[in-house]
Amino acid sequence: MNNYVFIGPPGAGKGTMAKKMAEEFGYTHLSTGDLIRNEQQKGSALGKLADQLIDQGNLLPDKVVIEMFQNFILDNPTKVGYIFDGFPRTPEQAKHFSAFLLKARIPFTNAVYLDLPPHVSLARLLKRAEIEDRKDDTKETIQHRLRVYDAKTKPILKFFHDRGKLLTIDAQGTPEEQYARLKDALELKTV
Repeated sequence: MNNYVFIGPPGAGKGTMAKKMAEEFGYTHLSTGDLIRNEQQKGSALGKLADQLIDQGNLLPDKVVIEMFQNFILDNPTKVGYIFDGFPRTPEQAKHFSAFLLKARIPFTNAVYLDLPPHVSLARLLKRAEIEDRKDDTKETIQHRLRVYDAKTKPILKFFHDRGKLLTIDAQGTPEEQYARLKDALELKTV
């Protein structure tokens, strides 16, 4: 079983790459963003909190996200492995993530950093905003999210690097080019 964390700035293609790997190889894809958007659509207490924080480009409290992650794992066992997309996002979450996996005896393979320059992130997200009508993808909100990413999420790269678990992938180019680089780096072969 292989388990991966996808890390990268907004617009780096974490969700797109995770979905492709899930479809081709059978991984279970945990998208924190999808879980949160479902709560927002339901109008739950978590969804209302997310409305206040995320739509302004901020993150949910660590405790809430950690609980969502643990519940997802317990409710969705897998034989192939997990791809964690959008979790962990802070050093505190990374510590809880590692401790939980160790306690649950779930092996951890790699954190995959999808490296993308800020100007490319901004351009991709503005294009996505037009296509998907996402209210959280305004220029100001995207720029704020990029600053939050630099301050809160980018430090976890060191956490995984120090454990010898960090791989870096160039996230520029088409999704097909990016996916080919990802499969090569992870040594994934289509059967």
